Amino acid sequence: MEELFHTRGIHATSVAALIEAAHVSPRTCYVHFPTKNALVEECLRRFESEKSIAAEAELEREDLPPAQRLLATFDPVEGIRRR
Repeated sequence: MEELFHTRGIHATSVAALIEAAHVSPRTCYVHFPTKNALVEECLRRFESEKSIAAEAELEREDLPPAQRLLATFDPVEGIRRR
């Protein structure tokens, strides 16, 4: 599902596409997630709990003073170029 949301966007990804990707029946999906919003919310909760945001790690650095830690969260992420 994460890949569908990433490639198509949340609004453009249909519930039918999510059901197909998850290999579940529509009934099973709707029993557990009565709305698409409920499904998206759960995906976001799992994403947040499983993956740390690289910029947030900068706040934990002890080698920088507080102001520099905060500014470091705005540095470009390695491997991603700004256009």
